[in-house]
Amino acid sequence: MTTGGISLDTAKDKRPRAAGTLNRRRRGAASIKIFFLVLLLSGLVVLFRMSGNVERVNTMWVGAEVAADGSIRVTEVIDYDFGEPDSTASTATCRT
Repeated sequence: MTTGGISLDTAKDKRPRAAGTLNRRRRGAASIKIFFLVLLLSGLVVLFRMSGNVERVNTMWVGAEVAADGSIRVTEVIDYDFGEPDSTASTATCRT
């Protein structure tokens, strides 16, 4: 059937669709894309974290002694791992 040179039967799918079906498909596709993007970025973060120079504090403790005259002696021990052996290491000594 044509009206003024325009065919009215040009729709490929002649079944009626529920309102919002196309929007749900678009939202679903966008959600999947976002999920895989976050998954990819998380993988990159883990990769760089594992391959990087990991410096960390392994253990730390503090002790205090109070003498009979009221003076206090505080001892602080920090076991610091500087990461790879070829990294620059520094030591700090604090006396009070």
